[in-house]
Amino acid sequence: MVQSDQIGRLQPRHLRSFEPIRCERYAWRQAMKFMGATWRRTGLSKAAMRAYYNDVHGPIVAQDPAEIYRYDQNVVEDAVFYHKDAHSPLTQPDGLTEFLTEDRGSFERSFKAPHMAKVAWPDTLVYADLTQAVSVAGDEETLLSSNTPETDLTKVIWFVLVPDDTSRHAAGYRKQLGEVLSSDALRPAGVEICRLVTEFEEPGDFIRNIFGRPGPRAVAGITLFLDRGRSWEMPELAERLIQGTNEAYDTEAFAASLLVTPTVVVDEPAPARAGE
Repeated sequence: MVQSDQIGRLQPRHLRSFEPIRCERYAWRQAMKFMGATWRRTGLSKAAMRAYYNDVHGPIVAQDPAEIYRYDQNVVEDAVFYHKDAHSPLTQPDGLTEFLTEDRGSFERSFKAPHMAKVAWPDTLVYADLTQAVSVAGDEETLLSSNTPETDLTKVIWFVLVPDDTSRHAAGYRKQLGEVLSSDALRPAGVEICRLVTEFEEPGDFIRNIFGRPGPRAVAGITLFLDRGRSWEMPELAERLIQGTNEAYDTEAFAASLLVTPTVVVDEPAPARAGE
């Protein structure tokens, strides 16, 4: 594994030709999605973390992503937290990774695949403090789509979170958020694309063991693409998301809106399904 003191000078020959993929040939559909925010390690500057994340870690993943067919890395540029207290239990993360697999089985196999398990995942320790990671994994659904290329829009990622002592999983929560994220609510705010992920109501032992960490639990992740120049903070949306989550989980939820700069690392056709 690469050591942290190599961050500023690491340029392996086999990684130099890597160019981030920025095409729009991929048609999103419902799939298993992971969304995870990370914070940089102590002693690492934002610039060093960004450089390593995009220029080294991304190419390492792209060498052999197993059954991951879409892998995005997002540098967090700014953030707003909506919480009842003056101080949010979270600070602004530095990076946010999203990736897609066909289903839970391919998700688990990708985590256990030799290159991912022995090289790519351990490499995150070079730049990230994983004790602070926040993530959600579940089926993704596209609620709003557009013919406008993603590269012409502003990308914002939301997390909806509950306190770490909230153990229950809420039936019907996905449908409830789908109503909050209706086109009537989002289009006037300049939202062109909306994709929703909610945690599994029955996450299973593998997902629970991989992502069960102390601290606030993300119960939903929302990817939005807005017309450029529109406000990305969207406090009215935060209020509706929090209210719906409070009712579903009977707790005090909070939300984070993260303005990001994305890089597409892996972009392959989705696996063909039976009958397609």
